[in-house]
Amino acid sequence: MMAYVSLCCLAVTLFCCIATNNANIPHEREVELELAERILDLLEDNEKRMNKKYPDQTPEDLVAEAERKGQEALTEDYELKYHHYVTGTDKLSDGTSYADAQAAVAYIDYTPAHAEELDNKTTVALNALKYILDETDISLDDLLKADHQYKKGILEAWEKTFHPEKYRECTVEEKNAAYRPIDGSCNNVDHYDWGKSITARSRFISKPAYSDQHGLTSPRKAKNGNELPSARSVSIAFARYTQDLENTPLDDLRTVALTGWGQYLDHEITDTALSSGYGGAVIECCPLSKEERAKRPQCIDIAIPEDDPKFTNDSCMECVRSAGTLTDFRVPGPRQQINDITAFIDGSSSYGSEDERADELKDKTTGKLLEKRPGFPPEDTDPDACVKKFTLENYYCPKAGDRRSSDISHLTVYHVLFLRVHNDLVEKLQDMHSNWKPERLYQEARKIVGAILQQITYNEWLPLFIGQDMMRKHKLTLGGPFRYDKNLNPSITNELATAALRIGHTLVTGSMKRMNSSFDIMEEQQNRNAFLDPYLTFRNAPEVMRWMTTAPAQKSDRFINLDFIDFLFSNVDASSPLDLMSLNIQRGRDHGLASYADVYEKCGFGTIDDWDSLNHHTLDVREALKKAYPGVSAKDIDLFPAGISETITDEGGQLGPTFACIFADQFKRIKFGDRFWYENDKKATPGSKAPFKSSQIEAIREVKLSKLICQHYGLTEIQEDAFIQPGVGDRKSCSDIPGLDLTPWTKEGED
Repeated sequence: MMAYVSLCCLAVTLFCCIATNNANIPHEREVELELAERILDLLEDNEKRMNKKYPDQTPEDLVAEAERKGQEALTEDYELKYHHYVTGTDKLSDGTSYADAQAAVAYIDYTPAHAEELDNKTTVALNALKYILDETDISLDDLLKADHQYKKGILEAWEKTFHPEKYRECTVEEKNAAYRPIDGSCNNVDHYDWGKSITARSRFISKPAYSDQHGLTSPRKAKNGNELPSARSVSIAFARYTQDLENTPLDDLRTVALTGWGQYLDHEITDTALSSGYGGAVIECCPLSKEERAKRPQCIDIAIPEDDPKFTNDSCMECVRSAGTLTDFRVPGPRQQINDITAFIDGSSSYGSEDERADELKDKTTGKLLEKRPGFPPEDTDPDACVKKFTLENYYCPKAGDRRSSDISHLTVYHVLFLRVHNDLVEKLQDMHSNWKPERLYQEARKIVGAILQQITYNEWLPLFIGQDMMRKHKLTLGGPFRYDKNLNPSITNELATAALRIGHTLVTGSMKRMNSSFDIMEEQQNRNAFLDPYLTFRNAPEVMRWMTTAPAQKSDRFINLDFIDFLFSNVDASSPLDLMSLNIQRGRDHGLASYADVYEKCGFGTIDDWDSLNHHTLDVREALKKAYPGVSAKDIDLFPAGISETITDEGGQLGPTFACIFADQFKRIKFGDRFWYENDKKATPGSKAPFKSSQIEAIREVKLSKLICQHYGLTEIQEDAFIQPGVGDRKSCSDIPGLDLTPWTKEGED
C-alpha cells in the first residue's frame, strides 16, 4: 500500500512540474511525459491487481464447491478402476504366484492401507485446488501469499475442509521415550511427522517440476513444453553397454558387498508406494488402447521405439504412478510422494516401520526375532512374497521388516545377517541381565543394531561413495562432537530416493555366486534367472557372503548390466518388457524431479546453457547425452542419467559433484536430524536420557562389518574392510579383528 501511495505522489509531482515547465525545452518535456505515462501504467496494473474480480461466491462456498468437484473426480476414478478390474485388465493375486512382471513390481512397491487413503485424499485435494485456481485465475504461489482477504478466506476454508483435526503434538511420554517408536514418530518433538513412515518425502529443490498449467501433478516435460524423449529410448542410447552385452567394466577397488549394502541401506530409508486399483488390484496399462490409457491418471507407461534392439514385438512398457500425498493437507500444494518407511537408519529393514509388522516378526516370549529354522527369518506366506523355481529343502520366502528382502541375493544375505546379530545380542544381554523382560531385551538389542548400521554406513560405506573431502566438509565423519539439530528435517528427499541413491543400479553385476573357503566359485546364477528368488541364500549364505566380500563390483559409470536393461523380472514373466533404467527415468518425471541443470545450479555449480556447458561430463558422454535427448536442450536432461555419468571429482569416492551434493545434504540430515543418533550423548529433551553412554558409544565405534560376517556366517578369514577388494596378504584371521565389546552394558556400566 505504501508503494502505491508513493507512486501516486510521484505522478502528481511530475504532472505539476510539467505544467510549470518552460515550454521552450521540448526534449525535457517529452522525457517527463514519458516517465509520467509509465508511472500511470504501473498504477493501472496495480489497481487491477488490488481490485481483481474474485468469484461471487464466498471463499467458504468456493472451497466447498471445489471439494465437491474433487469428490466427483475420485468417484470417476473409482468407477474406472472397478471397470478395469471386472473386465480383467487389473488383476488381484491368484493366490499362487505373481500374475505377471507388473505384479512383481507392485508387490515390491507395496501400497499400505494408509498410503492408499492418502492417495485418494490427494486425488480430491488436487482436483479441488485446480478448480480453485481456475476459478480465481491466480497461481498457487500467489494464493499462498495470503495478501488479500479473499485469499486468506480460501486458505482458512481449505484447512477446515482438508485437515479439520488439530495438528498432532507429541505427548510427554513420546518426548521422553527411551526407545525409538517403530514408525519414527516424534523423533523431532516439535514436528511429530519429520522422518515418520507413510509421510511425504521432502525435496532438495522445494518446488516440483510438473508440467500442467498450475504445476500440480502432470509429469515433467521439456522447458519449451515439448514431450521429453521416451525413457526407453534414452536407456538404449545411453545406458545399454553394447561392446560386451553380458559384462560392463568392473571396479578396481570396491566389492559386491558394498553394492549389497547400498541396496540394504536404500531399503532402510526409502520405499515408494504405487497407486493401486480396485480392491488393491495391480493396475495394468499396456493392455489398453492409447486412448484408454490417456484416461487413466495412474498410467505413465513408457513408449518402446519401433527399432528397439530387444523388445521387438512390444510398443508399451508398464509404468504406474506412485501414490500421491501433500506435504501438509492443512495447506494447498502440489502432488508429493509417500515414503512408506522411516527416514532414519534404525533397523527398520529388520523390524519394520509399523507396529503390526514389528509384532509379526517378534518373539514376545524371548525378545528375539522369530526364526523358521535356526538363523533364518520366518516364512512369508504371501504367495507374491518371492519366486521359487528350484528344488531345495527348507527353501521358502523369508519375511523381514522390509518386504523387499528377496529382491536379489546380495540383499537377502544382509537380512539374514542382522536377524542373527539381533538374536545374538538378545542372548548376551539376557546373560548379563537375567531380570530384563523380553520387551526390554528386544528394544535394547534393536537400539544397538540401529547404532551398528549407522556406524558401518558412515564409517565404511559412505566415504567410498562421496569421498573423504565431502565427509569432512559436511561433518559426516564419525568420532567428532555431535550436536542434534532440531531444525533439520531428516525426511528423505525425492532427489536422493528417486535419482542419486539409484546410482547403485550401475554397480550391480550380472550374476550372483557362491565361493568356498578355498575361494573357488561353486555356483553362479544369472540375475535374469533369479530376481525375487532367495535360492542362493538358502543354498549357502556364508558362501554368497564370501564371494560378495571378494568379487569386484561393477564400475560406477553410465552403464547398467543387461540383466536389468533387457531382462528385468524375466524369470517372473518373460513376456512383459521391463527395463530398470527406463523405470528410473520415468519415475523421476512422475515425481516431478527437476532437470539435471536445475539441480546442478541449486548445488552452486553455475548454469547449464547448452551442451558445451556440461563441464562435469567428458566429451563422449556429452555426445551420448545429446544423442539420447534429440529435439530438447541440455537444460532438459533428466537428473538420473546425467547424474550417474558425471566425472568423479573426489578421489576415493564414486560420485560426480551433483549426486555428491545430494548425498551430502541428505546424510547430514539423517545424522544431525535424528535425536536418537547413537553418538548423541546429551539429553534431547529435559525428561529423556541420551541413547547411549560414552563408553557404549566408544564400543560401537569399534564395530566392523567384517567382524559381524565372521561371527555370524562362520568365516575364518577376511579383509578388515569388507567393502574393499582384498590384496595379497590383506586377509587376516577373524580372531584378529576387534568386535563389539558389551562390557559397557553390564550392570556395573549402567549407572
